[in-house]
Amino acid sequence: GYGVRDDDTIASFMQAAFDAAPGARPVAVYNLARGGFYSTQDRLLFDQLLTIGLRPDLAIFIDGLNEFT
Repeated sequence: GYGVRDDDTIASFMQAAFDAAPGARPVAVYNLARGGFYSTQDRLLFDQLLTIGLRPDLAIFIDGLNEFT
């Protein structure tokens, strides 16, 4: 989703899918992506967010492209 409108990100598509699911409880999807981050930096950021009190029920990390640069 780098360089695309917010409506075109994976997180936005996931939010739309959750919103359309019949009978599902409300879900909030947050896009915490950072340009150029790789999995170790993502884990450190997630740890910082947990430390300040963010307690998600589920976290999904989509990485890969930056792992090999």
